[in-house]
Amino acid sequence: MVALSKIGSFIKGICHPPRQDVTLMKEAGFGWGRIDVPYPYEPDSYGTPNQSFLDFCARCAWYYEQGIRAMCVSPYPRNFAAAGINPATTEGLEKVRETCRFIAHELQHLRVAWQVTNELNVFHFRHPLTLDQCPAFIAAGLQGIRDGTPNAACGYNTNGIGTSGLSIMHEAKALFGSWLPSEDTTLNDAEILIRGVMPYHDLVDYIGLDTYRGTWFDGEPEDIIKDAELAHEITGLPVLLQEFGFSSKGAILNLQDVNAYIAKLGYNSMHEIVSNPTAFMQSIPPKLAGLISKSPPAEQIKTALHLVPHILKMWPGGSRVYPHTLQGQADFYDKMLSLVLAHPHICGAFLYEWTDKEQCFMCHAMDCPCETDWGIIDRNAQPKPAYHIVKKHFA
Repeated sequence: MVALSKIGSFIKGICHPPRQDVTLMKEAGFGWGRIDVPYPYEPDSYGTPNQSFLDFCARCAWYYEQGIRAMCVSPYPRNFAAAGINPATTEGLEKVRETCRFIAHELQHLRVAWQVTNELNVFHFRHPLTLDQCPAFIAAGLQGIRDGTPNAACGYNTNGIGTSGLSIMHEAKALFGSWLPSEDTTLNDAEILIRGVMPYHDLVDYIGLDTYRGTWFDGEPEDIIKDAELAHEITGLPVLLQEFGFSSKGAILNLQDVNAYIAKLGYNSMHEIVSNPTAFMQSIPPKLAGLISKSPPAEQIKTALHLVPHILKMWPGGSRVYPHTLQGQADFYDKMLSLVLAHPHICGAFLYEWTDKEQCFMCHAMDCPCETDWGIIDRNAQPKPAYHIVKKHFA
């Protein structure tokens, strides 16, 4: 492992840290919590702080008093768009730069670190931007953060890298056949994004990598390490695992599961669904249908494929070694953290996440494993076996 010079130590963090009692968090060895910064201004009064931002500052101050530092994720493109700012224009990017300068300046006394926005190689995070507009957005965020707090650690992240982003399309080709596009030119979106931002890497202290091999994608802990090595090879930067985890619930889908679901809806084949997607979208959760409809026409099939796990409530890939059970989650973390803490280019790790959720934030289903059972603490605030494994390594 390596320490960032502006931090002075390896970062041991958790996504979505507890909002009240941090005793268990500190006992496990966590010193960092990763949290999203809300858009800071009143809707009709640019420059006037809103209550959400003031509450966020108070939350960060409380963490700091408890000995926990915050990894702050700056606002997303959609946050600016919702405030009437077009983040694709020169004027809009100047607002992005100034907004990030403001939030960084306001929080600098709390010794926070920064991640400029999140996973812009994923459509629903970069919306309404196109991929080629994203490097300028990240650059504006980096410039603003540097202006507001020159000495803070700062970087950005991607979801997967290299072949780790290929799994869903490859799995889909095996499951659904020839109706898919013959070639998907967006498979290496993470590398495209990184290379677009590289001219601004004098502002960057680390490259962030979000990786869900073993759950969202095929792979094992060793494959996550290979992805980290690729990120370091491309950028020359220390790698911060901004998100990685392993769900304690769920099964890996296969062709039989897909065909059974299609038949249940009254279709004979996937071809029938593709030829009449409007009827199909009326049969899936409205939240998911809305995400598909917001996608550019050329990306709607890809967006739909990424939502198949929520529709079927099963994983599109996974580990062939570690099952999605309480013990499987613990065993995955045991192997993963052993590798992470021994690696010469990894400067920190944020586990996803602290506690299990009541319902999936994407589809709103309570029985969907996709966003509900990632925690190392259960819904009753009791440590799961994975908690004790993390404590063994981090504390």
